[in-house]
Amino acid sequence: MDYNVMYVSSDEATELGKRVQAFHYSEEPTDKPEDVNALIALFPRVFIRTGYILDYHIDADAETSIASWITPFARRPDDPPPEQFVGFDPLPFERESLGYTPEEAHEQAAVNRLYQYLDYEQSPEGLFEYAFAMLELTSWRAGWHAGEWSDSSPIFCEEDFKSYLHEAPEVPAYPDHYGPEVRLEKQGGIVEFMVFSPIGRARIYTLLVHVKENGAFDCRSGRVWCDDLNMGGIVY
Repeated sequence: MDYNVMYVSSDEATELGKRVQAFHYSEEPTDKPEDVNALIALFPRVFIRTGYILDYHIDADAETSIASWITPFARRPDDPPPEQFVGFDPLPFERESLGYTPEEAHEQAAVNRLYQYLDYEQSPEGLFEYAFAMLELTSWRAGWHAGEWSDSSPIFCEEDFKSYLHEAPEVPAYPDHYGPEVRLEKQGGIVEFMVFSPIGRARIYTLLVHVKENGAFDCRSGRVWCDDLNMGGIVY
């Protein structure tokens, strides 16, 4: 497949990362669902369909302080939120009738409840902001954060890259470019940027986010720049 490879400004990405970090550490209380709508508002090239807002369902375990993801969805402001978490993913017999695998059914359900109501500027910067925003939105929790993405930090500049090296025994190579790299497809594309993860021995690696034509996305790890930062990392 042919890609149009472009780079997002390191300075612009770094400033966006700082705004997101400041939002997470803000002491101003934000109620549900204003919190997730304020989060998306940090990304100027990401849009919610006119006449809709974002909301989310909190898993029951979140009420007992057990780590739990949220399920975001779009609704009209005047529509009451659903009282219980029902109807988002097809039941097994419904999947069979549609010819979906469980993974395909889960993705289509996410498109129906969320991604079809979101859009982004058709530019490298727009695709990057959308990928970043979706990582943040789908990692959002009720009042607190946990998990690898939420505990990790994106790296968009040389200063941040070097700040995480600390007592690393060695760094095999340094990047030629620190800002996000974007490979545009006709619809969607791939966004790459470095991430510091404190999980395990702590490492710096490249995260690849594939944004699909339907707005859904998936992730995989790419190049590892340093796989032992000797920081006494977090283990789950």
